[in-house]
Amino acid sequence: MAPRGLLASGCFVALIALWEGLSRHTATLALVAPAPSVIVQALMERSPLFAHHTLITLRTMMSGVALAFSLAFPLAWAMLL
Repeated sequence: MAPRGLLASGCFVALIALWEGLSRHTATLALVAPAPSVIVQALMERSPLFAHHTLITLRTMMSGVALAFSLAFPLAWAMLL
């Protein structure tokens, strides 16, 4: 019997291969969910743009977390007093 991780990895690879094959041979699916190779190619071609927007998104998320902590901890402490 194969280890669980190996089985999960095999299922993941099979799912990606099925997605790739179906999207290449079905025009409708290619519009809805392009092939994984097309997605990776677009990420590589536009990597500076994706990196820029990823950093902006991370900065926004961290600002939200910082705001939540700066409000939550004093309010929690005030509730304990």
